[in-house]
Amino acid sequence: MVKSLIYSSDQKFHDRHACKQEYKIIRHEVIGLIIDTAVKFLPNISFLKQSKPSVKVSYISAKTEVIPLPCLPYNENKYQDDVKILAWYQQLLVNIKKEAGADADLKFVIGGDQLTRERLSEAMLLRFGNIDPQDQFSHIGRCVAEFFHLGMNYLEKVI
Repeated sequence: MVKSLIYSSDQKFHDRHACKQEYKIIRHEVIGLIIDTAVKFLPNISFLKQSKPSVKVSYISAKTEVIPLPCLPYNENKYQDDVKILAWYQQLLVNIKKEAGADADLKFVIGGDQLTRERLSEAMLLRFGNIDPQDQFSHIGRCVAEFFHLGMNYLEKVI
């Protein structure tokens, strides 16, 4: 039953995960980091830097628009409240797209700390097989992890 939902051709499960282009960028970046580290400790293999892959993607250098949102009176630890949060996001995104005259297939990325990302991703999966695109949160793309706590811990150590 679960397998048929995940691999169904009419579902857009890939919208919830990195696309092939993003995996390619990540792979090339990791290869570049490995080559840089290896050359640092083994200078005799510096010729590898010439074969270091370079991927130029214009949207990586584009400025990201951040829209601060209000705090909602819901408990993130309850899935029924997570679904309410996503429903609120969905309605907001529908309104933004309508006012901006944006493409209907445009998806928005939402972010938060690791726990928020996990909770909202799981709440999105609760509605994954829904027939109505509105109830499936079709305007919401991936939930990405923000490194809020990492920055907070760093500042705590530095200050």
